[in-house]
Amino acid sequence: MRQIALWTRKALFDTKEAPFVQELAMTDTQAQTIRQRAEVMNLRLLVWMRWFAIAGMTIAVTFVHAALQITLPIWPIAGLLVFLVAVNLVAAWRLRRPGGALSRAVVADLMVDVGALTLILYWTGGGTNPFNGLFILQAIVAAFLLPPIQAGVIFIATVVAQLWLLNNGLPIDLPMHHSHAGPSAFDLHLQGMFLSFFFSAALAVLFILGIKDNLASRDARLERLARQIEEEKVVLRLGLMAGTAAHDLGTPLSSLAVILDDWVDLGLPPPDRQMRQIAAMQTAVATCRERISHMLTVGGRPRLDEAHGADPVALVREVAEDWAGGTPVTIRDDRPGPGGVVLADVLLTRALANLFDNAREAGAKAITVAVRDAGAQTLIVVQDDGCGFPQAILQGAEPEPGPHGLGLFLVRSALRRMGGGLSLANRPEGGAEVTLHLPRIAHG
Repeated sequence: MRQIALWTRKALFDTKEAPFVQELAMTDTQAQTIRQRAEVMNLRLLVWMRWFAIAGMTIAVTFVHAALQITLPIWPIAGLLVFLVAVNLVAAWRLRRPGGALSRAVVADLMVDVGALTLILYWTGGGTNPFNGLFILQAIVAAFLLPPIQAGVIFIATVVAQLWLLNNGLPIDLPMHHSHAGPSAFDLHLQGMFLSFFFSAALAVLFILGIKDNLASRDARLERLARQIEEEKVVLRLGLMAGTAAHDLGTPLSSLAVILDDWVDLGLPPPDRQMRQIAAMQTAVATCRERISHMLTVGGRPRLDEAHGADPVALVREVAEDWAGGTPVTIRDDRPGPGGVVLADVLLTRALANLFDNAREAGAKAITVAVRDAGAQTLIVVQDDGCGFPQAILQGAEPEPGPHGLGLFLVRSALRRMGGGLSLANRPEGGAEVTLHLPRIAHG
C-alpha cells in the first residue's frame, strides 16, 4: 500500500508524468485574457476602418477638387488628414502594448475622429455638405466598443457637432457650369448624399461583420475553456478519491498483509488466536468495503454548481466525526456572533479530510480547527502539533511526496475552484497551521 501511495503522489506531482498538474493552474484569469484578446481584435478592426476612412476622404477631396473643379481649402484638409494618419499610427502601436487604459484611449480617438470630421465638413459647406451622415459611424463604433456612459459621451459629441454645423460652415464656390444650372447643382448634392450613404453603410457593415467574427471566436475560446475547467474538476475529484484511497485503505490493508505474512512465515496460530486474527481480518475487509462504497457514493455526487450553503462549524464537525484517523480533533468557533454560510461541497469536505490525514501522517497527536471571520471571508484554521512544513513548501516550491505534499496540492486546487485560497505557516510552538479562505455566500 505504501507503494500505491507513493505512486499516487508521484503521479500528482511529477509534471513530466502528469501534465494535468500544469493544466490545473487554469483560473478565471484565462477567461479575462480571452475577453481582452477579443477587445484588442475589435480595436484592430477600428484601426483598419479608420485607414479606409482616411483613404476615402483623401479620394473624395481629390475628386471634388480636381475632377469637379470645386474650390476647397486643400492645405488645411491635407494637414488634418496627415494628423489623422499620425493618430492612427499611434493607435496601431498601442495595440501592441495593451493595458487597462484601452477604453479611455478609444474615447480619445473617437473624439479626435468627431472633431476631424467636424472640421472637414466646416471647410466644405457645413450643414449643407451631404456627407454629414458620416457622424453615425462614430456612434456605431462607440456603441460596440465602449461602456454605456462613454458611448453616450461620443453620441452627444456627434449630435453637438451636427447642430453646430447647421449654422456654421464655409460656403463652397461652385463652378459656373454648376451654379447657372440649378438642377445640376441639386443633382450633385443628391449624388453626394448617395455616396455618403454608400460609404457609411459599407464601413458599418464591414465593422459589424468583423465584430461578429471576433465575438464568435471569443465565445468559442470561452466554451473550450469552460470545457477544460469541467475536465479539470473531474481530474481533481479523481485525485481526491485517489488520495483518500491511499490514506483510508492503508491501515486495514497493512493489517491484512501483516497477518497473512505471519501465517505464511510462521504457520497457522492456535485456534483461539486464529479466531481473533480472522475477526481482525474481517473487520479490516469491512472497513475497506465501507471506504470504497463511500468513495463511489462521493464520486457520483453532483458537481460544484449543485453545492449547498452550510455553517462552517457544523461542516467541520461533520467531517471530523466521519474521519477515522484516530487523532482527536478539537473544534472552536472564534466568530464574535452568528457567522456566515459557506459553500459546502464534496471538494471542501475531502479537502478537510486530507488536511486531517496529513496532520496524522506528520506525527500530530492533536488537531485543532478554529473558525473565524475576516471581512467578507470565513477562515477555517487547521492546527496540529506535528513536524510542520518543510521550508520549500512554505516558499511555494513544487511539493514533494511526503506527509503534506499530496493533501496540500488537492486542497489548494479544490479551494481555487470554490473561489477561495490557502495559506500555510509553521507554528512557533511547533506544528503546522493551514488556513482555508472561503467566501461567504450568506449571513446568519
